[in-house]
This record gives sequence, C-alpha cells and structure tokens, in this order.
Amino acid sequence: MLLYTQDYIELNRAMHRQNSRYGANGGKNAQLVKELIYDMGITSILDYGCGKGGLEKALNGLVPFQGYDPALTSGELVPAELVTCTDVMEHIEPDCVDAVLAHLFSLCTSMALFVISCEQGTRVLPNSQYAHCSVHSAAWWNDRLAPYGTVLGMPQVERGVKEAVFLVKL
Repeated sequence: MLLYTQDYIELNRAMHRQNSRYGANGGKNAQLVKELIYDMGITSILDYGCGKGGLEKALNGLVPFQGYDPALTSGELVPAELVTCTDVMEHIEPDCVDAVLAHLFSLCTSMALFVISCEQGTRVLPNSQYAHCSVHSAAWWNDRLAPYGTVLGMPQVERGVKEAVFLVKL
C-alpha cells in the first residue's frame, strides 16, 4: 500500500520550507469541526494532513488531538473518533488516492470530515507541477468515499464546485 512516493514527500517538504503559508490554513475549518465536536460528542481527533497545525491551534485543547502530515510529522498514529482531512486529498498523488483513503479510514472509529478542492489551484511545487495533482469533481470524490460509510454532503457549508465538503459516518 503506497501512500506517497519519497520524491513527492521531498517536494512537499521543500514547499513547506519555502512558503510559510503552504499547509498553514488548517484553522479555516475550525468552526465546522467544533460544531461536530459539540453536536456529535466527539472525544478525539486525528487531523490527517495537518500541515503546520492550524486546526490544532484553533481548537486550543478542546479534545485530545493528533496531527499527521508525512512531510512534517512522524510517529505512530492512534485511531480517533473523528478524522479530519481538509485541503489534503487534492494533493495526493493520483496512484495513491485509494491507499490513502484506506489508511485514513483504518484510523477512524466513527466519522471522517473531508474538505476537498475540485479545482487546479495556482500553487506550483519546486518541480513545476501543480500542487493539486488529484483534481476531480465532487461526484468523483463521493464515489471514492462511499465504500467506507454513509456519505453526507454538507449543504450548510456548500462552497460550490470549487470545494466539496463531506462527512462520512462509519
């Protein structure tokens, strides 16, 4: 199960070093995550693709939290009730998407929240490739998530065709 190639991880590490804003937007979905914590009684979170830790900072110790980003973190991962994966899947190498989803859901005990860009974006990696290398429609992502549980679109945070927001309940 190949989650990423080493060359691609090195490109992402370089991006994180070169651009302080790369991977720094994790907190932008904090309100949505807080609503899930309160409404669903969530007691633990794994932020899969945490970047520079913006969501953890925004939640400020509200629940036990673990961050994972293969370009920045290491260590053993512990399953969590809620796995968040925001602004990540569009960065996954196309041949690795299915393996990453399998890995992510193996760490999820109740539900997973996804925010996925459905457009190319403008950021370019040091090798001149676009940072968004897995760009697909919301329907395509829905089909990929469906085998893992009940996929709920989240119309209250509908962001049009640019971003798709899904909650997957196991």
